[in-house]
Amino acid sequence: AASGGPAAAAVWVCPWGAEGAFAMDAATGRGVHEPACAPAQVVDSVGAGDTFIAAYILACAGGAGVERALHCACAVAGCKVGQAGFEGLERTWPQERAPPPVS
Repeated sequence: AASGGPAAAAVWVCPWGAEGAFAMDAATGRGVHEPACAPAQVVDSVGAGDTFIAAYILACAGGAGVERALHCACAVAGCKVGQAGFEGLERTWPQERAPPPVS
């Protein structure tokens, strides 16, 4: 890194809708798959990809590894497609670990 500290690891992340999501560590080539968290009924898929990415970033910002971040992102995006709009999605975070506070 330019500051002289360790470089951040690059991870390629690709949400695939009903197929779940995949991630690959660019340095090692190690791949990870997380199944989709499908709702009982698809109501509104607008913004599901953005929701996935936001949840992934939030999980990483809270210290989650790739597997945990993919799990959180798939869970929140799955809830998103099962409802109209975005209201209440903060309550859909997987309960085994709360998201980091947003300031």
